[in-house]
Amino acid sequence: MKWLILVVVMLLMPIEIMAVGMGVAPSEVIFDVEKGSRQQKELTVYNLQEETTEFEVRTDAAFLEFFHNGMIEGMNGEKVVVQVDAATLDKGSYRSTIYITTFNHASGVKLNLGSAVKVKVNVFETNKNNVAIAVLVTIVTAIAGVLAYFAMLRIKTLVKMVVKT
Repeated sequence: MKWLILVVVMLLMPIEIMAVGMGVAPSEVIFDVEKGSRQQKELTVYNLQEETTEFEVRTDAAFLEFFHNGMIEGMNGEKVVVQVDAATLDKGSYRSTIYITTFNHASGVKLNLGSAVKVKVNVFETNKNNVAIAVLVTIVTAIAGVLAYFAMLRIKTLVKMVVKT
C-alpha cells in the first residue's frame, strides 16, 4: 500500500531536474617556475548549454591564484588565468588540483557539476655563480677570437714577405 501511495504522489508532483554541462581544457597544467617568481597559464572553461551560467574556481593550494569573471555565455568558453606564486615555495615538485564548479539557478532539483584539473609545479633555483661563469667564458672566448684573428693577419704578412724574397 505504501508503494501505491508513493507512486501516486510522484505522478502528481512533477519534478524538474536540471544540470549544467561544462568542460575544461587542458586537463593538466605544468609550471616550471624559478623560486621567488610568478608564472601564469590559461585554462578554458566551456559552457555546453545555451543559457549563461556562473562558475567557481577553487583549490586547496595557497600558492595558486585565479583570475576570471565567473560567467560563461551559452555555447561559449571563458578564459581562467592560473598564477603560481613561488615566493614561499622551496625548490622541488608540488602537486595540487583545481576544481571548477558551475552554478545552476533552475528551479527544482539542481545538480552543480564540476571538473578537476591537475596541477604540477616544478620550482627551481638559478645558481648565481653559473651566470657569472657564463659571462666570463663569453668574454674569454671573444678575446681568444680577436687574438686568433690578429695572429692570422701576422702569419699572412710573414708569408707575403717570404714569397717576395
